[in-house]
Amino acid sequence: MDYTPHRSYKPNVVTCQRALRSSEGLPLRQLLSHHDVPSSHCLVTLYDESYGRQASTALPTLHSWNSFKLAGLPERSDHPIQGPPTNFGLAESWRAHMEQQRAVVPALSEYRASYPLHPISAFCYSRHVSMPKRFSSSQYPAKHSNEDLALKPRPCRQVSTNPASLL
Repeated sequence: MDYTPHRSYKPNVVTCQRALRSSEGLPLRQLLSHHDVPSSHCLVTLYDESYGRQASTALPTLHSWNSFKLAGLPERSDHPIQGPPTNFGLAESWRAHMEQQRAVVPALSEYRASYPLHPISAFCYSRHVSMPKRFSSSQYPAKHSNEDLALKPRPCRQVSTNPASLL
């Protein structure tokens, strides 16, 4: 239990609500939106803009610093470009390339068309079945109590300490 009641103490509701709100994290609208612009309007990425369009070959302008606000002025990446999605024909060229490959390679080869399907009984199957340990005869309680009774009165056979005497 998080809260243990005391007689002379009442919890501060404002502090509890503030703690709950801070533990929830950012709301989804604030996390995914950028300057209150809906995500459907930000379809051109900075990658598309800088590598796909090749708008200008000049270097970007230097960022200015505002000493009164102690912050840099907003950059271009802070305000995404609004426009339709750009893939610069990559998807269409990939589809055309795949269609050309499919036209060259037939869908059904001669070997595949003439290959006979074998019945399931013709395939190998395992002859050994693994059984659970509880079905093993070594687990019988009678075996555990009597398994070493016959060895107790007999002397143990030991290997000779001098291996040369065995020759």
